[in-house]
Amino acid sequence: MSDLETAARPYARALFELASEESKLQQWQDNLKQAALIADDPDMIAMFELPAILPRELAELFLSVTAAAGVEADTEFSNLIALLAENDRLVALPAISAQFAILKQEAEGKIEVTVRSAQELSAEQHDKIAGSMAK
Repeated sequence: MSDLETAARPYARALFELASEESKLQQWQDNLKQAALIADDPDMIAMFELPAILPRELAELFLSVTAAAGVEADTEFSNLIALLAENDRLVALPAISAQFAILKQEAEGKIEVTVRSAQELSAEQHDKIAGSMAK
C-alpha cells in the first residue's frame, strides 16, 4: 500500500463520518471526485511542489480552480483544502476520493463488479448476471 493511500485513510474516514452526519454523502463524493481530478493534473502537482507558495496561498489557488470547475466549496470543503495544504497532503486528494468512495459503497451495501468475457454478452446474459449480483 502506498504512502498516499495510508495518509488518505484517516481523512477519508473523517470526511465520511461528517458527510454521513450531514446527509451529504453524494455531494462530498462529487466534490472529492472533481478535486481529485484537479489535484492529479501534472501542472497542479508541480504547483504543490513549489516551495515559494505558502500553504494558505496554495489552498486559495486550489479552491479557485475547483470553484471554476463547479465544485460547491462550502466551509467544510474549504477547511479540508486548507488542512491538506497546511499538511502538504493536497497530492493525496485522489487517494482520499477513492477511499471515500469505497466507504460510501460499503455503507450503501454496494460493490463494484467487473465482468470479463471472451465474447460479448447478450442482453439476456447481462440481465442474468446483474440479477445474480443484485442478490
